[in-house]
Amino acid sequence: GILTEVVQGLLPWPRTPDAWDVLADTLGLTVVLAIVRRFQPPPHTDSTSLP
Repeated sequence: GILTEVVQGLLPWPRTPDAWDVLADTLGLTVVLAIVRRFQPPPHTDSTSLP
C-alpha cells in the first residue's frame, strides 16, 4: 500500500514485497472503495438514470 511504501522507503534495508504486503494492499484498497461508496449518493438518485 501507499503507507507501507512510504514507511518501508524510510527503512535502511530494501523493501521486499511478500504475501503480507499484498494482503495489506488488498485490504487497503477494499477499505478505500468502501469509504468512497459510502459517501457517494445511491445509484437511484443519479439524474442520468431518470426517465
